[in-house]
This record gives sequence, C-alpha cells and structure tokens, in this order.
Amino acid sequence: MITLETYKSFEEKENFFQFGGMKIDTIERFNHFTHLLMVQYSKGDFIFRGLSEAKYKLFNSAQRKWKEITNREDLSNESKYDDFIISLIGECKHWNSGTVNNLLKTYGISENNSIAYLSFMQHLGIPTPLMDFTKNPNKALFFAVNSIPEDFKESGDEIENYFSVYYTYQNNTAFEIFHTVMEKNRESRSSGEFDYLDLTRNSIILISDRKVEYQIVNNIRVTNQEGLFFFNNSPDMPIEEQYKTFANLLLEKIGREKFKKILAHETFSGCLNIHKKFVGHTKKLLNEMDITKAFIYPDISDLKSHIENIFTGYVSK
Repeated sequence: MITLETYKSFEEKENFFQFGGMKIDTIERFNHFTHLLMVQYSKGDFIFRGLSEAKYKLFNSAQRKWKEITNREDLSNESKYDDFIISLIGECKHWNSGTVNNLLKTYGISENNSIAYLSFMQHLGIPTPLMDFTKNPNKALFFAVNSIPEDFKESGDEIENYFSVYYTYQNNTAFEIFHTVMEKNRESRSSGEFDYLDLTRNSIILISDRKVEYQIVNNIRVTNQEGLFFFNNSPDMPIEEQYKTFANLLLEKIGREKFKKILAHETFSGCLNIHKKFVGHTKKLLNEMDITKAFIYPDISDLKSHIENIFTGYVSK
C-alpha cells in the first residue's frame, strides 16, 4: 500500500491555497472568520469543504483506494485507473439484478450518465473520483469537526492541531473553462449522457445541481448536505496540485496581465485552518442550528421508528 502524502507545514500548504498558511487560534479570530464564511454564503456562489485534518491533501476516495490497491509502477497509469473506475460503475449498475440501474431509470436518468451513478455511489461510501463540497459553510464545519474528539491531545507538530475549511466559488473562470472543454468533448452525445471516458478528458469538473442533466440530486443525503462535487481525473495528484498545474500553464500561455483580466486564480481555493480547541464550541453552535449527524446522514429506516413511536403515543392516550 502506498502512503498518502500530507502537508508537513502551513508554509508548504500556502503554495496551493490562498491563505493556506493562516491559523485561527483565538476566539476573536474564530468568530470573525466564521462570520466571513456566512457573508460568502449570503452571496450565493461560494462553496465549501471541511476536513478534520489541516495536513490532509485533497485526494478523493478513488485516489485513496487506488493508492491502497495498486503498486508504485502503476500509480500514475491513467488507463488502468480509468478501468478501475469504470469497473466500479459497472458493478453498481449490475448489482442485485440491476437494482440501482432500475432505480435511476425511474428518475429518468440515462444509463450512460456516469455523473449520476458516481453521485449515487459517493453517498454510499463507494470509492469515486468525486470530492464533496457543500453550499453551506456550517455544514462544511460539521464535516470538519464531526470525527474529532473534544478532548483531543495537542501535538508537538503544529499542523496536526488544526482542522480546515476550504472555500471557492462556482463562477471561477477556470471552472468555466473546464466546463466549456467538457461540453466540446461531448458534442456528439445526446442530452443527459455523460460517458465516463468523456469526463476523463477534463482535468477538473465542477458538478452541481445548476445543470439539471447532471442528475446529482438522486438521494436524500444530497439535499440535506446541500452537496455538489468536484471531479478530478488524476489517479495520483490531489485536486489542488492538478489545478495549480493548469493555472501555471494558462499563466504561461496568456501572460499575467490577461490572466488577471479574466479573473483567473492561481490556487484552487481559499483555506481557513482552525485550531482543534474550538471543536467543542463548534459542535455546540452546529447543534443549536440542528446540524447534527442524524440530519446530515439521514437514515430512512429512522422514519419507521419515528412513526411507530407516534402510534405508541396515540395508544397510550
């Protein structure tokens, strides 16, 4: 198994994220910057991601699984990696005599809409090349702190004492360029079809419910999480490095003046690194907003128990 790379310091992280070296370690700074996240939220275009460790690079679950099952020689082999993803989609389609396939058909989703299948798989915890983002910064904070114990033990390695919230916006010029390229790649495709190999011709794709034919709103978790995704076609490069490679090439091609004029950005997103001593405080605030594990990860079987309890209440009366 190949070990996932992590950031060793905030200085290293700053090369790939705007404000990647910023540390929020006082209650005043915490209140100030979480307020700024809500200001961004009010603008309606910003999107967010929370991570429990500031040191983590932004690998998606398929990349993590690929590093676990492949050897170093094949790690960067795009063809083998694509075959791996395609096989996962195929298994999802054919499982239990095509149960998932038949379910998505009832939503009017084309069998060749790989985006819809990947979205469905993502929320089942199956490895995919998608990375979760949310439109709501408070839900990003939930994802960041949910798995961190409130009595965490402080580390001598500074970066391990922080969790992170990432933010960017959907109208980023680079994301528009990626989208335009994708549409060009599928000119011969009928509406509602997204062949996986068509997707792989694009390094990064922002996938949101703004485009109805993406069909990502196909399960109850997407709605509660206000979710959307980034697709990254690389088998081994985290999305911030993939983006940086693209930005450097674009900057070299068009020059810095035009780069600034088209409002392109040199880094994938902004980043807030928040000290873990605020985990308990953050969980309390989120709980007051009813942003809980039960809400973020709704279990439909809980509805049966809820209704049975109501019946019990009626009988007791």
